[in-house]
Amino acid sequence: MNETQARTIREAHDGYVKSIYRKPKAALAQMYRSELADRGQYILFGGPSSKDELVSALVELRYPLAKMNESIHVLYHQDGITNDVCEWCA
Repeated sequence: MNETQARTIREAHDGYVKSIYRKPKAALAQMYRSELADRGQYILFGGPSSKDELVSALVELRYPLAKMNESIHVLYHQDGITNDVCEWCA
């Protein structure tokens, strides 16, 4: 991942969070079920129930934490902090 890709993914992430946080809880629940169904996954019992949990679950599906951590590392790269996936550290 280069700096341009990192900035793009961070901006897309921030925009997605802003857009879904404005939706009602019922719409978020439907979106979550749809996202899971698109991946061939289903929830039989439990799952996220509050609005914050639904937002977090939707964001995690689309923007996994590992990918976000990598983008943060690339954007705020410092000497002495190494990361195997960083092209500047490798």
